[in-house]
Amino acid sequence: LFACTPADAPAPAADLLVTDAWVRTTAADGTSAAYMTITNGTGTLERLIRASADAADVTMLHETVIEGGIARMDHLTGIDIAPGQSIALEPIGYHLMLIGLRHELVVGEQVSITLEFDSGKTITVDADVRPLVEGGS
Repeated sequence: LFACTPADAPAPAADLLVTDAWVRTTAADGTSAAYMTITNGTGTLERLIRASADAADVTMLHETVIEGGIARMDHLTGIDIAPGQSIALEPIGYHLMLIGLRHELVVGEQVSITLEFDSGKTITVDADVRPLVEGGS
């Protein structure tokens, strides 16, 4: 018989990790968008269900879809992140739309963004304001 010692015990699951958070400068229509990578280091599915930003009245989960060469933006009620998966929020794909900006966003500023998950977890990150470069970067 072998006894389970602390060294034999499984390591505790990591948590949710947000990296490379940034927000684009104010667009001509007075909106902005936030981008980042969210990694699910937990052992369970996590679903991003809501977000808020200190620089906007409304923050919505969106996805840009290109069909037949035409881009459209769809509002989402959530974004699923499987255990061990990373989801990129980027200019073409999933992103956070910032509507009703409280001031013009300029390079060098930061925007505080809070992400809410259906598990009850919340993460707040400071995102740098960057220009949106042609070609989606």
